Amino acid sequence: MQYYCGGLSLLFSSLFVLPRANTFSLIKPFTMGVHYHRDPYRVFSSSSSFTVTAINNTISSLSSSSIKSFYGGDFAGHSATFSSKTGELIRVPEHLVPASLVEWDRIPSCFEVITSEDIEDSILYRNIITVLPEVGCGVDNLDTTKTREDFNISNIHGFFHSDHCRVTTVSRSITSSNNNQNKNIQNMETTFIPRYTHPSSSSSSSSSKMEDNPSLPWKRIRVSFDIDIHHFSFTSPIRMVVERQTSATSTKGKIAHGGGLDGRTVANLIGVDISNKPFSDGSALSLDMLEKYLTKTHNDMNKNVLLSLPGNIILQYGIHDADFIIHVIHLLEKEDSLEPIQIQYRISRSSNNKHSIITTLLS
Repeated sequence: MQYYCGGLSLLFSSLFVLPRANTFSLIKPFTMGVHYHRDPYRVFSSSSSFTVTAINNTISSLSSSSIKSFYGGDFAGHSATFSSKTGELIRVPEHLVPASLVEWDRIPSCFEVITSEDIEDSILYRNIITVLPEVGCGVDNLDTTKTREDFNISNIHGFFHSDHCRVTTVSRSITSSNNNQNKNIQNMETTFIPRYTHPSSSSSSSSSKMEDNPSLPWKRIRVSFDIDIHHFSFTSPIRMVVERQTSATSTKGKIAHGGGLDGRTVANLIGVDISNKPFSDGSALSLDMLEKYLTKTHNDMNKNVLLSLPGNIILQYGIHDADFIIHVIHLLEKEDSLEPIQIQYRISRSSNNKHSIITTLLS
């Protein structure tokens, strides 16, 4: 029987079980239950309590013109959430899933998302359309939600890892309220743009409209999370989006304006060949495979936590020399091997309560 969740067509059998991420904790395992984190709104602001620095010989300071090689236009893909403590997949909340799918234990592992990005002056505006799961006739007129994120271009850093992958990082302050106490939370996003996913390497007709501009990225992986820079702790799950660029021209988040967005359109935007094979349904790499990709700093961390996620993403964090170290790693598939693309965030604090974040592309 076939269930259609938004544009995500899922074929299930009685023996089908969705795999979970492999998780490896180098400290006593956490027993905290899995929860779903969803901010009703976010306010991004600057702060004088910390500084952000990017270090690497191949760093590119992004301007309003060069940033278009990394951002801008429309993207479509899948968005999944994982526990930052255990790496466990956090499925779509049941209250957003049709009752028939809940009854049959067919809760989707991710959302389908359509992202529009516009660059105006020194700001990158990102509108995110999230497609809600649906079945039956509901796929002809899908329900969606819309959120917006704003980025100051001066906070975005670009790295080039040989000719195989481009990486961007951005940190920003989030002023939020938690139990009536204000906290300064730092949101950190790492974006991997593999060069081998360029549309010219694909014979798919669905990507043919992108081939007229070979400088455009075709696929990217965004990994983001929120950090309490005062207490060196995660305050949100890990959010991961795998998406491809569908157009160099942004629809400004209006693709579902007035209704009428249907499942076939969403599937075509994501790619018919991958729309029913989201990365979040895949398996994560085993610990034995990960060891050879980890640097010496990994082993020197205290309270070390290592997470392996689907999509060849590794995340490790811990304390090293009194600093909070976070490694975000993408294992890039190259013929018969995997090449680690590693970003390190080092968060330091001084006696006068000043914080600094140093971002490095590790070789």
